[in-house]
Amino acid sequence: MSYLSENIIPGKMGKTFFTDINDQDLHIVLRVLNKIRGIGRVDFSDKIFPHEITVHTAGPVAIQEIQDRIKNVGFHAVPKSFLCL
Repeated sequence: MSYLSENIIPGKMGKTFFTDINDQDLHIVLRVLNKIRGIGRVDFSDKIFPHEITVHTAGPVAIQEIQDRIKNVGFHAVPKSFLCL
């Protein structure tokens, strides 16, 4: 594992996660993620299945921290790999 594979670094792309969050519960997840220092913006896409969230940061943020926070409110977030199209 490398620093880049374990963290989200600032930039235009952010990091995309597959998730089981629906649009009715999005506000719960956004409230939890906005408490993490360094989170700049979270985009939600429900146009595809599984749904996706893209997290943009203003500083380095650990992917594991995002997954743990989302899991604590009853949802899942799996990082989208470089190999996924």
